[in-house]
Amino acid sequence: MLMRFKLLEQVPDLLALGRIDLLSLSAHKFHGPRGVGILYKKSRKKKIQSLLTGGGQEKTERSTTENLPGIVATAKSNAYVFRSSTSNEGN
Repeated sequence: MLMRFKLLEQVPDLLALGRIDLLSLSAHKFHGPRGVGILYKKSRKKKIQSLLTGGGQEKTERSTTENLPGIVATAKSNAYVFRSSTSNEGN
């Protein structure tokens, strides 16, 4: 199980080096809920075209509301993976 998260552990270093422009992570790959993920975009200038249209939420950026429980669970599982991987580094 530990080897599965090795790439996830390297993401902050790769982001700091500026080597990633666009990154998507599925939460269920690191013990998070299914159907939730993380999308990182390096440049704020470049727009990503929305797949869903309609509604007026978030200044017309999105047509749906946020899945707050899914976001919190994703953040918690991500923090758990990093905590457990750093505690196992000494082994």
